[in-house]
Amino acid sequence: MQSSILIIDDELEVRRLIAEILEDEKYSTLRAGEATEALHLAEKHEPTMVFLDLWLNDDASGGMAVLERLHEQFPDLPIVMISGHGTIEVALEAIRKGAYDFIEKPFVTERLLSVTRRACETAHLKKENNRLRRKANLEMRLIGHSRALGEVQRLIERVAPTNSRVFIHSPIGGEGEIVAHLVHEKSIRSKTPFIAVNCSMINAERLGKDLFGEEDANVSRAGFFQKAAGGTLFLEDITDMPADIQAKLLHVLQEGVFTRMGGVRSIPADVRIVSSTSIPRKELCFKEGAFRQDLYYRLSVVPIEVPPLAERREDILPLINHFLIHAEACFGLPPRKMSAELLSVLQAYYWPGNVRQVRNVIEWILIMASESEEEEIGLDLLPPEISRSAEIALPTAQAAKLITLPLKDARSLFERDYLIAQVERFSGNISQTAEFIGMERSALHRKLKSLQVPVTRHEDRGPSME
Repeated sequence: MQSSILIIDDELEVRRLIAEILEDEKYSTLRAGEATEALHLAEKHEPTMVFLDLWLNDDASGGMAVLERLHEQFPDLPIVMISGHGTIEVALEAIRKGAYDFIEKPFVTERLLSVTRRACETAHLKKENNRLRRKANLEMRLIGHSRALGEVQRLIERVAPTNSRVFIHSPIGGEGEIVAHLVHEKSIRSKTPFIAVNCSMINAERLGKDLFGEEDANVSRAGFFQKAAGGTLFLEDITDMPADIQAKLLHVLQEGVFTRMGGVRSIPADVRIVSSTSIPRKELCFKEGAFRQDLYYRLSVVPIEVPPLAERREDILPLINHFLIHAEACFGLPPRKMSAELLSVLQAYYWPGNVRQVRNVIEWILIMASESEEEEIGLDLLPPEISRSAEIALPTAQAAKLITLPLKDARSLFERDYLIAQVERFSGNISQTAEFIGMERSALHRKLKSLQVPVTRHEDRGPSME
């Protein structure tokens, strides 16, 4: 991503000199000699960063006034003040009013480029953070009204305002990343960077350099710990982290500082760490060569368990509705209605890929559906992996048994199997089951008792999180 830099200075030669240095490094530049032109260029082009002369038109208040205007209009825009006769007091005043940094004339080229790199990197991180926050308004929510999901939400609300480390156990395709985002968004660090690192997607040699940065005679590069300073670092699939990186991370947690790979200087580690794994707590293995037990207990101050979708079927329909709206908003797909038969099959499916699979399936169905917005989407558009599981037929032994029974007994057997399936579908919630099959709740209770259907009652719908 190319960075554009606005240079505001009333001296033509200064503007030209800074522009030439930056353009040699492949930055694009904009130049302005006075306040009105500078504000116009900033509004029109939205630069990545700004160099602003403090003594604009030989008046220190002129540069400060432009600083205040720019900071008010573009609060995330890094503005570096430049001056040939500044003082510490003036520099501190500029920083207090929103300046990113302050450099003196005549400036050293390396100092100018170093500040430029840092400011542009900060601007891009803030832009990405804002993009993620806007995306979170639609996607980063827990969707459903199950009791289990309600418990997850309550844990988030309690732990987010603290600075405690959180360890999330979420199945593959589950809401682990959403939980991590919510912990960050509801914390005092919400306006600082949220950086996610998938430990299983980066090779062992690269992961240490990406996390802690690297430093030698030729390279000096910040890692994710430094880029996330003041914010949250989300370590996804942390149980796949190599043993040597686990040891270095444990040292960071104990000492509160880290060193870049190849470096010696200690750097403060001002980050909140949120970790996740798809392995349930009771199945975590701490044997030699696997994930370190001492590291787990350092990271797992507050563990959060996100149950798989198969254990909270009442969340399936809200998720389907959510992703129907999401597809319309994000992909321009027209709003569509699904048939009751299709919704029943989708709700009965066991969803091994959890929420991510629901999203993918809904998008697939909408893409494959006819262009007629009035036409209901039916069972014929089920993806193959779901349609195969939906082909429910009576087993041969059951069919043979039915043939030998009188109509009354066969009806009772079928009715019992049907009600067991419906009660399981609604996770034992008799009110929801009765509403769907069209019976009074008290009548359904009597019917289940007469057919000797065992039921673990679950009448509480829990709080809505849509």
